[in-house]
Amino acid sequence: MHVSPAVVADERDWVRGRESVVALLNDTRAGLEGHFDTEVDRVTVAQYQGAVDEVFADGDRAVNVAALAAGFQTRLPGWEWREHESPFGVEPVDPERG
Repeated sequence: MHVSPAVVADERDWVRGRESVVALLNDTRAGLEGHFDTEVDRVTVAQYQGAVDEVFADGDRAVNVAALAAGFQTRLPGWEWREHESPFGVEPVDPERG
């Protein structure tokens, strides 16, 4: 498969134009608030489009479009835990304990 700059630009434009993703992001954030006992800001269309632009400006990241959802969730503001240690982190496995 050949991924040219034109292919990446077309994908960016397609992703950027999918404003319906904002509602999905906000629904997901609202659901996670309860699970993690935190408040999460809602995302605007402008913030979403800015995140698309940022992700696609990074060539290595731009060609990995299957990972966009995770990239957006951590780039968009409103996650209080980004200021501190992530609640999603887990301790490494102790090789002596198996």
